[in-house]
Amino acid sequence: MDISFSQENSPTADRFFASATERNIRSPGAGTGWRKRPGPQRGEEPSSREVIPGNAIHGRAFSSLCLEAFEEPILNGRAPGRRRSAGDYRMTDIVFVHGMFQNPKSWENWIRMFSDKGYNCHAPAWPLHEGDPRSLRDNPPPGLGELRLKDVIASIEATVRGLGRPVMIGHSVGGLITQILLSRGLLSAGVAIDSVAPNAMVDFDWGFLKNSAIIANPLKGDEPIYMDAKTFHGAFANSLSEEEAARAFEATATHDSRNILRDCMGEDGRIDLDAPHAPLLLIGGEEDEIIPAHLTEKNHRAYKDEGSVAEFVSFPGRSHFICNEPDWEEVAQTALQFIERNGVRAGSGARSIEPM
Repeated sequence: MDISFSQENSPTADRFFASATERNIRSPGAGTGWRKRPGPQRGEEPSSREVIPGNAIHGRAFSSLCLEAFEEPILNGRAPGRRRSAGDYRMTDIVFVHGMFQNPKSWENWIRMFSDKGYNCHAPAWPLHEGDPRSLRDNPPPGLGELRLKDVIASIEATVRGLGRPVMIGHSVGGLITQILLSRGLLSAGVAIDSVAPNAMVDFDWGFLKNSAIIANPLKGDEPIYMDAKTFHGAFANSLSEEEAARAFEATATHDSRNILRDCMGEDGRIDLDAPHAPLLLIGGEEDEIIPAHLTEKNHRAYKDEGSVAEFVSFPGRSHFICNEPDWEEVAQTALQFIERNGVRAGSGARSIEPM
């Protein structure tokens, strides 16, 4: 199931990438290159929460880095040396990628919001994750336990290549997939929420160790891991009441393959963190029992290219169910502000040359 919402094409287009003087790049200063303001309380306006560059300097933006990172960059909505035509103007595509124990149902609120803002939204299901979550729980698809990360990446990449260089917003393993496809030069920007960290990064938080061990248990072989309401509340949606978590479980939860998380820790989950990349925002939830916020911050600190935009922001009181728990709009608005602040706006999509 691929949930898609479209809007009419805009007659005008902004720059696909902002000019160098409009953008801040990471400082070569104190390691992360970014600092964040103290976390907001719920109900606070998202604009007051913007991550601000630490020791920021003005310089080359990703638009100029394209000349080095890609064979044929897209600048100002068109390829260099080619006159702009009416076909160059189209809606900006956003691809939403779910994580383990979820499917496209989990993105319905976000799709509605971003569609209302003028974006063309896509939410492809992972293989063996199409359909109603309750039906998938009652009748697990044959072969679910054998599903591998490389199969999921290939499926999502096929969608992305059909759209040029879209924006991607991913949650959990979907966040890692966002980081992987960003590293391959296939995206114009990425937002990774509670992302499984690449390159086998781990955390010694008890919740992380416990949940990772349960999911990846090697003694279980290819047996799927079956999600139940109690586990969903305790590990996935621990910031909700029991009643709220039960409703969320019924509406969105699926079973999944242990091999997905195992593969995230292996070669398929590796990224060159020193290479130039399109703008990336990493978001963490401070009550997340599966991907602790400080692991997401560690993930952010691992990006080393001084000419690329990488930001991190954490939300207090948020669990791994951050994309759908109360006040999810604040998280979505933060993602939207990042995307538009970094030169990608609704109606500014460009006809893309085939990516690398």
